[in-house]
Amino acid sequence: MCLSRCLLQDERSKQWRVQAVSVSPDRFESRKALPSQWRGLRDDVLSKEADIPGCVFVHMSGFIGGNQTFEG
Repeated sequence: MCLSRCLLQDERSKQWRVQAVSVSPDRFESRKALPSQWRGLRDDVLSKEADIPGCVFVHMSGFIGGNQTFEG
C-alpha cells in the first residue's frame, strides 16, 4: 500500500492539516491531491462544498488543507 496523504496537528493553532504526499522527495507533484472542486476555497464556503464541518482552507494546488478538528 502506498501512502497518499498524512494528517498532522499544527502546533500553534492546534488545527489539523491534511497534506498530500509527494511522488518523490525531490518533486512537488502529489500522489493524490485534494479534490479540485475544493481547491482555493476557505471556511464556510469550503465546508459547504465538501460537506465537512470546520473546514479552514484547501491550497490552490490541492497539496494541503486544514480543518478546525481532527474529526473534520
